[in-house]
Amino acid sequence: MKRLLFNLYFWPCFLVVTLVGVVITWPAARFLMLVGSDSVDRFVRAAIMVYGWVIVRCIAFMVPVSLHDKTGSTDDAVIFVSNHCSSIEPYLFALTWRQLAFVTTWPFRIPVYRIFMKWAGYINAENGWGDVLREGKRLMERGCSLVIWPEGHRSRSGRLGRFRNGAFYLAYELDCQVVPVCMKGTARVMPPGARWLNPRKVEMVLLPPVRADRGRSRTHSIYDLKVRVREAIRRELEH
Repeated sequence: MKRLLFNLYFWPCFLVVTLVGVVITWPAARFLMLVGSDSVDRFVRAAIMVYGWVIVRCIAFMVPVSLHDKTGSTDDAVIFVSNHCSSIEPYLFALTWRQLAFVTTWPFRIPVYRIFMKWAGYINAENGWGDVLREGKRLMERGCSLVIWPEGHRSRSGRLGRFRNGAFYLAYELDCQVVPVCMKGTARVMPPGARWLNPRKVEMVLLPPVRADRGRSRTHSIYDLKVRVREAIRRELEH
């Protein structure tokens, strides 16, 4: 019964917030385009951040979402690398209140989301590595952090999967910090394939940043960075 009531409450609220966000952001972004502003992507990213914050903090998941920031001091632009168990996780990054761009694939296939993601300058990984590297460099030079899920897909078991090299190759090439992010409880809220949400406690933990050791060969530095980031997330998950 609790699950039914929660979904009867959550989805209408989610729809209303989404529609209000579109009605406000769409004409404002179009106006900036008409006047030739070069800050359209920054404005849309800020709007998406507010949209995500409202969903996470105001609608929430019937329990408060906890953010634990253990990063200390970080650069203005970093690469967030997170485990991935649920489609609710992108919304949680709104809690960081940073300028962010996602490197992803499937949201670009959602009609309305696709338009705003392009306006925001988000990176479609299906366009190839060259595009990811070029656009990632452009965004980070403008102070925008990136969010990458190195598993490549949501874990159906809830366990931490194998990490791909892309995020760490990018971090090496751009010589930037990587912030490991540990998501806890998201798989119980909305696991892959689920259509209904379950009210559960959710935690997002930002771990201390790491950087590639450029004193070693590129291959070894990228591999070592990947191992260190995955191990940090694994330890936090077990804790």
